[in-house]
Formats: sequence, structure tokens, C-alpha cells
Amino acid sequence: MRTLPKLGEEMVKQIEAAWKLPQTDWARKRLLVVRMIAQHEHTVAEIMKVVGVCRQTVFTYRDKVMIEGVEGLLMQKLILCPI
Repeated sequence: MRTLPKLGEEMVKQIEAAWKLPQTDWARKRLLVVRMIAQHEHTVAEIMKVVGVCRQTVFTYRDKVMIEGVEGLLMQKLILCPI
């Protein structure tokens, strides 16, 4: 089972800053996933249920934000699995 690592203080600040800005629905959903990961209080299953995404999507968003930052997470459309 893959666990969700801490994203780091700087990344959490970037996520929270983006959360406060107006966002499209798809961007808000991505931010909610990584925000819940950053809170480190939720399991992957809980995130899936709350946000309405599949397991792979949680990890895709997590990987995207860790590699490309919030800007990368919100920049391009990603192909995701249906729920």
C-alpha cells in the first residue's frame, strides 16, 4: 500500500495560496485533493470519497504537484480514470 508523504511547508503554503484564489471547478477539485493530502489527516479512501475521484487520480495529482508544483497541477488537463 502506498502512503501519502508530507508535501513540505513551502508546498502547503502554495496550495493554500492557490485555494484562496478564484478557480475553475476542475482546478478546485485538484486543489482539494492535494490540500487533503497536505493536511495529513485523511486516507486515500477518504479523499476518493470526499472529492469523487479514483485512487489513481489521488496519486496522479500528488505526483504532479510534487514534480511541477501548484502551477503544473493547475496548468494542463490530465487524463484520469472515471469514478
